[in-house]
Amino acid sequence: MVIDSLTSLITMFTDSWTSANTDSKTPTFAKITSYKRIEQNNNQDWILLHRVRPSREAAGIGTGSKVLNDEVDIDIRVFGANQEAHFYKVITEMERILDTKIISPFSGYQILDPDYGSGQDLSDKYRGIWRLLITIKLINYNTARGT
Repeated sequence: MVIDSLTSLITMFTDSWTSANTDSKTPTFAKITSYKRIEQNNNQDWILLHRVRPSREAAGIGTGSKVLNDEVDIDIRVFGANQEAHFYKVITEMERILDTKIISPFSGYQILDPDYGSGQDLSDKYRGIWRLLITIKLINYNTARGT
């Protein structure tokens, strides 16, 4: 069985999201590979996940044990005019969830020190697209041989 960090992240975000913190709206969470095109409907939020670099290396904790390190891009997109305040609420909620998962792992994964300051602002305010890209690193020590 192949461990899928993106599916685990989507489940974690869906279960942990507090819509009261984001104007009673919950974004659509998806793997970026699941869509050929994202519809830019007004007042719609998307959080797309993309695995940048997966790697497995020996954990040194037993025969055949491996460590799974994944680097994942989190692409936050908010569509609609005058959505800047809402956009920052979505980012704040995302940071809240990620910060809690640094301390308490989920599905065997632990998030390693996300660097929010390195996120690229890809917004196009003229077209009503508010967008930020954040890269996080995940680690999973529970990966068996052959996964």
